[in-house]
Parts: sequence; C-alpha cells; structure tokens
Amino acid sequence: MKKMAKKEKKICHLCGEELRKTKGMSQDAYRYELEKGAHIKCLREQKAILQKHELSGDEYLHAVVNGIFELFPKLSDTKALQDYNSQIKKMGEEMDEKFPYLKEVKEKMRDEAKEQAVEKEEQKSEV
Repeated sequence: MKKMAKKEKKICHLCGEELRKTKGMSQDAYRYELEKGAHIKCLREQKAILQKHELSGDEYLHAVVNGIFELFPKLSDTKALQDYNSQIKKMGEEMDEKFPYLKEVKEKMRDEAKEQAVEKEEQKSEV
C-alpha cells in the first residue's frame, strides 16, 4: 500500500489564512494566488495601501541611491549620470508636450510639496 503524500498547506503571507480554491474560483485565479503566495483580495488591499501612501518597491531603491549620493557627492559628476539625467530631462519635456494635463498635475504636486516643506520647517523652528 502506498502512503498518500500530505498536501502542504499554503498560507497567505499577508493575512495568514490558508490559500484554498473556493467554490466558483477559476483554476487560473487559484494558481495565481499560489504563485504570489497571497489571496487576490489581500494583494489588492496591499496595493491600495501602497498607492495611498505613494510607496512602491522602487522607493527603497531610490532611498538607497539617494543615500549613496549623499555619502559620495562626486558620483553626480560622472558622465554616465549626466547622460542619464539629460535623457530624463528630454523624456520629461516630450511628456509635457504630449500631455499638458499631466504637466499641470506635476506642477501642482510640486507646488504642494514645496508648501508642505515650508510648513514643516516653520513647525520645526517653532519648537
């Protein structure tokens, strides 16, 4: 007699509940949950929270890179970085030309960020 291998329970890494195929769930959706290690519902909620706080996986990389530039300011003088910044500037100009509404939104967000920075600085000086 062969022993049946026990199925290993897969747990959602976000909520801790078991991942299982529910009635009405497609096999593709279940497979997706298994691949991601989380319920689709939990992944959506996580994405909404990240968007609400304007964070993404790239934010960490940006923070690390900015830290490196603070430690080694001469890195910003390298030709490779200057070329990259030039490309980014050209891309931004093209985007602004093609999508004027997006340009307005970016300018508004930039102005709001400046105002918030000034307010924070004023609060620090009051304390």
